[in-house]
Amino acid sequence: MELTVAGAAQIAGVSLRTVQRALGNGSLGTARVLGRQATTDDLAVQAWIRTTSRGRKWSSRTLEAAIDLLSGGRGESVSSSERSRLRATLREMTARQIASSSWIGTWSRYRTFGEVDAQLIGPSIADLSFLGIVAGESWMRFAEVADLDQFEANQPVAADPDGDLVVIERFHDNRGARQLVDIYVLGDARESAAAACELEAAAHCSRDRVRASQCIQTFRQNWVAPSFLGSTTAPTTRRRRPKS
Repeated sequence: MELTVAGAAQIAGVSLRTVQRALGNGSLGTARVLGRQATTDDLAVQAWIRTTSRGRKWSSRTLEAAIDLLSGGRGESVSSSERSRLRATLREMTARQIASSSWIGTWSRYRTFGEVDAQLIGPSIADLSFLGIVAGESWMRFAEVADLDQFEANQPVAADPDGDLVVIERFHDNRGARQLVDIYVLGDARESAAAACELEAAAHCSRDRVRASQCIQTFRQNWVAPSFLGSTTAPTTRRRRPKS
């Protein structure tokens, strides 16, 4: 659903200036620019709320180490002293703080007109039935590509704030922590809450590589639907939209 600056500010509970600043710096995805006014959409606002927290974003080195540690890796992109401090920091962070520090990528939303070639991510590869979450197949799909301009030029899509496909421009990262952040940021309320619990559990285990690996292994076994993992085709069958 397309939203004006005022509509986005009302949903987020912030000032018009805060929304305008977020649209200007790219932290809130832009749907269209009408004259001098930019619009956004409901899913972009939801993701922005979940990735907005006090504190600075991690540098590329720290981000790489954090995602690696949360996924049960060694975090070798930083020094041993930096790694020790990062582990201590992670243990105290909430899912929202982790997402705010680690969310990357340019946001775009499309309507699809056929089979689309894109790597599915987040809620589109998650199977939450083990948590007792049973829902009908979502009409939305989430994916990532390395180049949005090339994707738009070569795929049967059109930019649409009411579209059925959200695409994030970034390089593919299949590590468990990245998948959890994606589900937390992009999922519905139940999916996001469940992902937050798993992400914070991984953060609290980050001091112990074995425990962190076990956390992520449990996530992979229970959350990721095998039929979608590694798929490069986003299903485009029309699904019933939620009532407004």
